[in-house]
Amino acid sequence: MPEQLPEKVADEPPAARLVYLALEDGPMTVEEIVDCTGLSKKSIRDSGRLLENKGVLEIKTHPRDARKGQYRRHRSSW
Repeated sequence: MPEQLPEKVADEPPAARLVYLALEDGPMTVEEIVDCTGLSKKSIRDSGRLLENKGVLEIKTHPRDARKGQYRRHRSSW
């Protein structure tokens, strides 16, 4: 059964919805989201900022590589 999108995400552009859905199983880097979705890095970064501003996504420094960001759903959106 497909996952139901939160109201804050449902009306966002398709790329933002796809990024949100890609994070269902846990945190991912931009590169991992590219591999999973086929979206461009720019689309993922733009979508990430949009979803972070909506309060449904967190962008943190990767725990093993400070040069990379790690995207994850904000706990309040679960």
